[in-house]
Amino acid sequence: MFNTALDAKIDTSLIDSGSIVGNTLRWDGYSWSESATLTNIKDTVSVSSNLKIGSPEVSHIIIDGGDLAIADDAEINGDLWVDGVLNTPSDERLKKNITTLTGVLDKLNRLRGVTYEFKDQQKYATGPQIGIIAQELQKVFPELVSQGADGYLAVNYSQLSAVILQAVKEQQQEIDQLQRQMKEVMKKLGMK
Repeated sequence: MFNTALDAKIDTSLIDSGSIVGNTLRWDGYSWSESATLTNIKDTVSVSSNLKIGSPEVSHIIIDGGDLAIADDAEINGDLWVDGVLNTPSDERLKKNITTLTGVLDKLNRLRGVTYEFKDQQKYATGPQIGIIAQELQKVFPELVSQGADGYLAVNYSQLSAVILQAVKEQQQEIDQLQRQMKEVMKKLGMK
């Protein structure tokens, strides 16, 4: 069970199993039985198996200080609020087979930005939403779409930003080329 010698307030009756190693709380169970509040965590809360937040598993988890590291999937049924920065590892030293995206503008033109509402507003977000259709994205960027255990498709919107960045650069190249051509035509016509 937990050793609360760490400067942390933990209601251990709510947690299945785990341990504190140094300044890291490691949790190896399936889920907390109710909500849990971890305060004054100095370093990291590490979850080594699936973490499910949202009724009936866990209503909420509050970590007051420190980091939350999840080694496997996390399922959050509800809104995610981050008071800070949500980071994804992106250091060049961690990557290999790096290539610049090409032809993305044409691919993005095959997608639609849509408004919609989820059919099941008990399980998913309520009210009007804005996004794209996963099946349409899968046809042009399959690496940005994943299938959940329930069979439904999900979109990696954070990586979609790199595609949009490259599309803007491609579009700017087209604009620059058209401006050069227009200047040449104007020069031939004797216009400034």
